[in-house]
Amino acid sequence: IKLATGVISLPYHHPFNVAQRMVQLDYMTGGRAIFGSGPGALPSDAHSLGIGPKLQPDRQDEAIGVIRSLFRGERVTMKTEWFELKDAALQLLPLQEEMPCAVASQISPSGMTLAGKHGIGIISIGSLSEEGLNSLPTQWGFAEAAAAKHGQTVDRKDWRVLLSWHIAETRERAREEAKDGLFRHHNEY
Repeated sequence: IKLATGVISLPYHHPFNVAQRMVQLDYMTGGRAIFGSGPGALPSDAHSLGIGPKLQPDRQDEAIGVIRSLFRGERVTMKTEWFELKDAALQLLPLQEEMPCAVASQISPSGMTLAGKHGIGIISIGSLSEEGLNSLPTQWGFAEAAAAKHGQTVDRKDWRVLLSWHIAETRERAREEAKDGLFRHHNEY
């Protein structure tokens, strides 16, 4: 059983530090970590950090490539407008031979396309809405097309679909208990 780590908003973190933290988590979990990434979901976070929303997907893409190279034990020298690495290499490699990676995807094709480009897994978080659920059959095609374009492959076994559940003694009790939390999640988050 793998241990999901949540999703790291990559544009907000230096890729070398993310790679080191993920390796540490991999050791702490006995090789059960999954590296999940996203571009950042809250416009207020991007604003607070002075990052324009159009930069976020490109930064996530750059960071994924660097982090995966570091996981493989490669030395990385790279300078971008937001980070620089000089002959960088991790002191420890992940415990797993190949750490599973996944990209958060909502309703737009960008997350699926990025996963296909890098040949990695997907966490469909847009499935919490009716629009998101209805778009799932179309979404996989974006990942496959991007994978083919970049010489990669994607596998449906690496596609995770996020759904919310609340369990109680009865359906009525579950609805009553979940009502306030669901309202806050949809209207305040």
